[in-house]
Amino acid sequence: MVETGAAFRLSLTLFGSLYRANGAPFVTHTIGTASILAIHGAPKSLVQGALLHAAYTHGKLATPLRATLNAEHRKLVSRQVGSGVEEIARNYRRHPPSLVPVPEKADAYEEDVAAVILVRAANHLEEMLDFGLSYVRKVQKRAAAVLGHARLLLPALGYDRLLAEIEAAERLSDESNIVPAALQSIARGKPEQPSD
Repeated sequence: MVETGAAFRLSLTLFGSLYRANGAPFVTHTIGTASILAIHGAPKSLVQGALLHAAYTHGKLATPLRATLNAEHRKLVSRQVGSGVEEIARNYRRHPPSLVPVPEKADAYEEDVAAVILVRAANHLEEMLDFGLSYVRKVQKRAAAVLGHARLLLPALGYDRLLAEIEAAERLSDESNIVPAALQSIARGKPEQPSD
Protein backbone atom coordinates (compact mmCIF):
# COMPACT_ATOMS: atom_id res chain seq x y z
CA MET A 1 0.00 0.00 0.00
CA VAL A 2 2.91 2.37 0.71
CA GLU A 3 4.23 1.94 -2.85
CA THR A 4 0.81 2.60 -4.36
CA GLY A 5 0.53 5.74 -2.22
CA ALA A 6 3.89 6.93 -3.56
CA ALA A 7 2.71 6.35 -7.15
CA PHE A 8 -0.53 8.21 -6.40
CA ARG A 9 1.33 11.19 -4.90
CA LEU A 10 3.69 11.35 -7.88
CA SER A 11 0.70 11.18 -10.22
CA LEU A 12 -0.82 14.18 -8.42
CA THR A 13 2.46 16.06 -8.78
CA LEU A 14 2.89 15.28 -12.48
CA PHE A 15 -0.70 15.73 -13.62
CA GLY A 16 -2.27 17.96 -10.93
CA SER A 17 -2.66 21.00 -13.19
CA LEU A 18 -3.57 19.11 -16.37
CA TYR A 19 -7.11 18.67 -17.72
CA ARG A 20 -8.49 16.28 -20.32
CA ALA A 21 -10.45 17.35 -23.41
CA ASN A 22 -13.69 16.52 -21.57
CA GLY A 23 -12.79 18.98 -18.79
CA ALA A 24 -11.95 16.37 -16.14
CA PRO A 25 -8.69 16.61 -14.20
CA PHE A 26 -6.12 14.35 -15.89
CA VAL A 27 -5.32 12.62 -12.60
CA THR A 28 -8.86 11.19 -12.52
CA HIS A 29 -7.97 9.34 -15.72
CA THR A 30 -4.82 7.80 -14.27
CA ILE A 31 -6.73 6.81 -11.12
CA GLY A 32 -9.49 5.30 -13.26
CA THR A 33 -7.02 3.32 -15.36
CA ALA A 34 -5.26 2.01 -12.25
CA SER A 35 -8.58 1.19 -10.58
CA ILE A 36 -9.69 -0.90 -13.55
CA LEU A 37 -6.50 -2.95 -13.31
CA ALA A 38 -6.88 -3.32 -9.52
CA ILE A 39 -10.49 -4.49 -9.87
CA HIS A 40 -9.36 -7.10 -12.38
CA GLY A 41 -6.62 -8.42 -10.10
CA ALA A 42 -3.58 -7.08 -11.93
CA PRO A 43 -0.26 -7.20 -10.08
CA LYS A 44 0.37 -4.27 -7.72
CA SER A 45 3.31 -3.02 -9.81
CA LEU A 46 1.06 -2.79 -12.88
CA VAL A 47 -1.58 -0.85 -10.91
CA GLN A 48 1.15 1.54 -9.75
CA GLY A 49 2.48 1.82 -13.29
CA ALA A 50 -1.03 2.67 -14.50
CA LEU A 51 -1.12 5.60 -12.07
CA LEU A 52 1.94 6.91 -13.92
CA HIS A 53 1.34 5.50 -17.41
CA ALA A 54 1.34 8.98 -18.96
CA ALA A 55 4.34 10.27 -16.98
CA TYR A 56 6.45 10.70 -20.10
CA THR A 57 3.67 11.56 -22.55
CA HIS A 58 1.68 14.20 -20.60
CA GLY A 59 2.21 16.55 -17.68
CA LYS A 60 5.42 17.84 -16.18
CA LEU A 61 7.77 15.16 -17.58
CA ALA A 62 6.25 14.95 -21.08
CA THR A 63 8.85 14.25 -23.75
CA PRO A 64 8.25 14.17 -27.51
CA LEU A 65 8.12 10.59 -28.83
CA ARG A 66 11.20 10.98 -31.01
CA ALA A 67 13.26 12.59 -28.26
CA THR A 68 15.37 10.70 -25.75
CA LEU A 69 13.93 10.61 -22.26
CA ASN A 70 15.66 12.88 -19.78
CA ALA A 71 17.82 10.71 -17.49
CA GLU A 72 17.07 12.98 -14.54
CA HIS A 73 13.33 12.52 -15.07
CA ARG A 74 13.79 8.76 -15.07
CA LYS A 75 15.86 8.91 -11.89
CA LEU A 76 13.22 11.08 -10.22
CA VAL A 77 10.45 8.60 -11.02
CA SER A 78 12.60 5.59 -10.07
CA ARG A 79 13.54 7.12 -6.72
CA GLN A 80 9.92 7.72 -5.83
CA VAL A 81 8.26 4.53 -7.11
CA GLY A 82 11.03 2.07 -7.99
CA SER A 83 12.64 1.09 -11.27
CA GLY A 84 9.99 -1.53 -12.16
CA VAL A 85 7.15 0.99 -12.06
CA GLU A 86 9.28 3.56 -13.89
CA GLU A 87 9.89 0.95 -16.58
CA ILE A 88 6.14 0.50 -17.09
CA ALA A 89 5.74 4.26 -17.65
CA ARG A 90 8.76 4.31 -19.96
CA ASN A 91 7.52 1.33 -21.94
CA TYR A 92 4.06 2.88 -22.24
CA ARG A 93 5.71 5.65 -24.23
CA ARG A 94 8.08 3.28 -26.07
CA HIS A 95 5.44 0.83 -27.32
CA PRO A 96 2.44 2.62 -28.84
CA PRO A 97 0.06 -0.15 -29.95
CA SER A 98 -0.13 1.11 -33.52
CA LEU A 99 3.63 0.50 -33.87
CA VAL A 100 3.59 -2.97 -32.30
CA PRO A 101 2.54 -5.66 -34.78
CA VAL A 102 -0.18 -8.00 -33.52
CA PRO A 103 1.50 -11.44 -33.43
CA GLU A 104 -0.21 -14.65 -34.47
CA LYS A 105 -0.10 -16.03 -30.92
CA ALA A 106 -0.33 -14.29 -27.56
CA ASP A 107 2.79 -16.02 -26.22
CA ALA A 108 4.84 -14.12 -28.83
CA TYR A 109 4.48 -10.87 -26.87
CA GLU A 110 7.53 -9.83 -24.91
CA GLU A 111 6.73 -9.40 -21.22
CA ASP A 112 7.23 -5.63 -21.22
CA VAL A 113 5.03 -5.18 -24.29
CA ALA A 114 2.32 -7.42 -22.79
CA ALA A 115 2.33 -5.25 -19.65
CA VAL A 116 1.91 -2.11 -21.75
CA ILE A 117 -0.95 -3.67 -23.72
CA LEU A 118 -2.72 -4.54 -20.47
CA VAL A 119 -2.33 -0.95 -19.18
CA ARG A 120 -3.46 0.42 -22.55
CA ALA A 121 -6.52 -1.85 -22.49
CA ALA A 122 -7.50 -0.49 -19.05
CA ASN A 123 -6.73 3.03 -20.31
CA HIS A 124 -9.02 2.45 -23.29
CA LEU A 125 -11.87 1.17 -21.11
CA GLU A 126 -11.51 4.17 -18.79
CA GLU A 127 -11.73 6.52 -21.78
CA MET A 128 -14.81 4.70 -23.06
CA LEU A 129 -16.58 4.85 -19.70
CA ASP A 130 -16.38 8.64 -19.47
CA PHE A 131 -16.93 9.16 -23.21
CA GLY A 132 -13.45 10.68 -23.31
CA LEU A 133 -12.82 9.26 -26.79
CA SER A 134 -15.80 11.21 -28.11
CA TYR A 135 -13.91 14.46 -27.57
CA VAL A 136 -10.73 13.58 -29.45
CA ARG A 137 -10.94 12.06 -32.93
CA LYS A 138 -7.24 11.19 -33.29
CA VAL A 139 -7.40 8.55 -30.57
CA GLN A 140 -9.87 6.44 -32.52
CA LYS A 141 -7.05 4.98 -34.66
CA ARG A 142 -5.10 4.19 -31.50
CA ALA A 143 -8.21 2.58 -30.02
CA ALA A 144 -8.46 0.18 -32.96
CA ALA A 145 -4.83 -0.86 -32.45
CA VAL A 146 -5.42 -1.43 -28.71
CA LEU A 147 -8.46 -3.59 -29.46
CA GLY A 148 -6.52 -5.76 -31.89
CA HIS A 149 -3.93 -6.50 -29.22
CA ALA A 150 -6.47 -6.82 -26.40
CA ARG A 151 -8.55 -9.42 -28.24
CA LEU A 152 -5.51 -11.66 -28.58
CA LEU A 153 -3.65 -11.00 -25.34
CA LEU A 154 -6.25 -10.45 -22.59
CA PRO A 155 -7.83 -13.94 -22.75
CA ALA A 156 -4.36 -15.52 -22.76
CA LEU A 157 -3.51 -13.61 -19.56
CA GLY A 158 -6.80 -14.49 -17.87
CA TYR A 159 -8.42 -11.07 -18.32
CA ASP A 160 -11.50 -12.31 -20.20
CA ARG A 161 -13.82 -10.14 -18.09
CA LEU A 162 -11.79 -7.01 -18.85
CA LEU A 163 -12.03 -7.76 -22.57
CA ALA A 164 -15.79 -8.32 -22.26
CA GLU A 165 -16.15 -4.95 -20.51
CA ILE A 166 -14.13 -3.20 -23.22
CA GLU A 167 -16.23 -4.76 -25.96
CA ALA A 168 -19.47 -3.87 -24.13
CA ALA A 169 -18.27 -0.26 -23.78
CA GLU A 170 -17.38 -0.23 -27.48
CA ARG A 171 -20.87 -1.44 -28.41
CA LEU A 172 -22.48 1.14 -26.13
CA SER A 173 -20.35 3.88 -27.64
CA ASP A 174 -21.21 2.77 -31.18
CA GLU A 175 -24.93 2.62 -30.38
CA SER A 176 -25.05 5.77 -28.31
CA ASN A 177 -25.39 9.26 -29.61
CA ILE A 178 -25.39 10.86 -26.16
CA VAL A 179 -22.11 12.75 -26.32
CA PRO A 180 -22.22 13.77 -30.00
CA ALA A 181 -25.80 15.07 -29.56
CA ALA A 182 -24.81 17.00 -26.46
CA LEU A 183 -21.77 18.49 -28.22
CA GLN A 184 -23.87 19.51 -31.22
CA SER A 185 -26.42 21.26 -29.00
CA ILE A 186 -23.64 23.09 -27.16
CA ALA A 187 -22.10 24.14 -30.47
CA ARG A 188 -25.48 25.57 -31.51
CA GLY A 189 -25.59 27.43 -28.20
CA LYS A 190 -28.74 25.64 -27.10
CA PRO A 191 -28.28 23.03 -24.40
CA GLU A 192 -30.52 20.07 -25.09
CA GLN A 193 -33.59 19.98 -22.88
CA PRO A 194 -34.50 16.73 -21.13
CA SER A 195 -37.50 14.99 -22.64
CA ASP A 196 -40.35 13.66 -20.55
